[in-house]
Amino acid sequence: MISSLKLSNKLLIMLSLPLAIQLGVLVALSNIQSQAQLEADRAEHARKVSSAVTDLTNDIIRLMAGVGEKVSSAKGYLAETTMLTHVAAAEEHFRRLKNLTADDAAEHRVVVDSEATLLRAKDLFMRLRQLEISEAGGAPVGPDMVVVWREMHRLFANDVFYSLRQIGKTQEDIADKSPALQAKLRGQIQALALALGLFGTCCTAALAYYLMRTLARRLDLMHDNTLRLAAGRTLHAPLLGRDEIADLDRVFHAMAHTLRQAALKEKAIVNNARDVICTIDEEGCFVSANPATEELLGIDADAIIGLSVIDLIYPDDAGIALKFFDAVQQQGQSQPSAATSRSGSGSGSGSGSGSGSRLVPGRTLEVRMKHFNGSWKDTLWSASWSAEQNQLFCVIHDITERLKTERLKQELMVMVNHDLRSPLSTLQITFALLKSGKYGRLSAEGEALIDRGERGCDRLLQLTRDLLDSDRLEAHKMELNVERCALEEIALGAVEAIAGVAETRQVLIVIDLPTLHIKGDRLRLEQILSNLLSNAVKYSPRGGRVRLTACSQNGQALISVFDNGPGISANKIDQVFERFKQVQAPGQQMPGTGLGLTICKALVELHGGKIWVESEVGKGSQFSFTVPLA
Repeated sequence: MISSLKLSNKLLIMLSLPLAIQLGVLVALSNIQSQAQLEADRAEHARKVSSAVTDLTNDIIRLMAGVGEKVSSAKGYLAETTMLTHVAAAEEHFRRLKNLTADDAAEHRVVVDSEATLLRAKDLFMRLRQLEISEAGGAPVGPDMVVVWREMHRLFANDVFYSLRQIGKTQEDIADKSPALQAKLRGQIQALALALGLFGTCCTAALAYYLMRTLARRLDLMHDNTLRLAAGRTLHAPLLGRDEIADLDRVFHAMAHTLRQAALKEKAIVNNARDVICTIDEEGCFVSANPATEELLGIDADAIIGLSVIDLIYPDDAGIALKFFDAVQQQGQSQPSAATSRSGSGSGSGSGSGSGSRLVPGRTLEVRMKHFNGSWKDTLWSASWSAEQNQLFCVIHDITERLKTERLKQELMVMVNHDLRSPLSTLQITFALLKSGKYGRLSAEGEALIDRGERGCDRLLQLTRDLLDSDRLEAHKMELNVERCALEEIALGAVEAIAGVAETRQVLIVIDLPTLHIKGDRLRLEQILSNLLSNAVKYSPRGGRVRLTACSQNGQALISVFDNGPGISANKIDQVFERFKQVQAPGQQMPGTGLGLTICKALVELHGGKIWVESEVGKGSQFSFTVPLA
């Protein structure tokens, strides 16, 4: 049953039991000490009673001797003054004896009776004294005087005085025996004190033994479990019991199980990862790697251990790779807890041919690595330095296919820019010449076809412009020509650019702008406004109205475009600025590439501002953005 108790309860019981026994012994010691004190008091009391009885007895003996000398003669007996002195002394001793025997009824009764006898003897003496005086006057000695003498003699020979002497004898015996009793009690006190000391020592030793056997041994077992856990060895069986140490051991086993499961999951993730996850020592050699090395480099994970990293990197990329590793190590040593990989994309297009290396400081590295079949793989590295283990932890991602895709995209952009825009421009010129009538007048159907062709060319040219702008923004290759611009001039330019569309849809554009000067690229700001106004016009109903407003707010210009179109539902607000997304009402079809708002968002953020939309279905939308004031 005790094994099911908590450790604190066990210790409380172990400490309380000896304390209770010690308390009992102390009570016994106190009792014996009280008995010894009572015995000492009793002996002192007996000595006082015996002394008083002795003194009183001596007085009575002197009185008896005095009155017994001349019993048959009227002369020579005790003088009156002597008799009264002895009686007074005896009375004082009686008072002392009565106080001393007040707690003993029998002895007190004897003392009281003896005192009464003494007082009777005193009265008889005084009567004899009167008779003596009569005899001195010449009166003959009568029979009364003889009777009185005999009565006095009988009183002094009474058993009461014998009883008084017995009290003195008894108290004297008590006083004589008391030292032996007190010595016996002192011996008992010493024996109990010695037993108490031995018991305390034994209890202390027993408690120390228990702690050593139960606590220290179990704690040593838990300490050994921590070493086993660190070494990956099997733990000891869980401790039995329900105390705190057993609970702690169970928690430790549960934690060890969780850690093992986490380690197994981590190992499974690493082993099944498509990216190479490896560690490199300070000499630049592989220390460990996951099985993904076989797919990326054509070498087994065990075979790559000990190989130099630089030997596997394209020679032209080795220098920048060494610079990257040094930077990561220095950063890790100055900030051991900080990873060298920061937020932001480390990817990006390579050179035009897709070869070469690129270093994004403090984040990632792009280098080519040698495959063991002789080919070269484009890879993206992210790394962090562990000062504690003196190793570099790296993740190597294969970006060969991605770079191929980027190269294809670049080639497509080149094709769009050169091979598509030129023919479209030629078509626009041709359509313009045909409409001018220089080569003859066209029928109404011919002019309608020319107009349709022009609109198609305009859409295609707008698409090519949007694609090129989107590509440059994504590749962070667009540069701004920042200058101080008048907002009103930019707005007028944007309105003029879409005036034809607004006139066709009979939409009125209202400009309500204060005099503000902003800091930015005039052409790009005009592009942002023309895109927003064009969208507002397209989604407004015929005869509707679009309003352009601006104000100064916290050092920035807040520019807003309002329309009274169908609005945007709340579940589609987040999709407005996504690429190739056109948020339209059911049954509504609007021409466009789905890149305009994406480009607007990128250009606004490039200026250091932000853009957002507020809309309510059936009431229209409000597109707002901020740019710095000049």
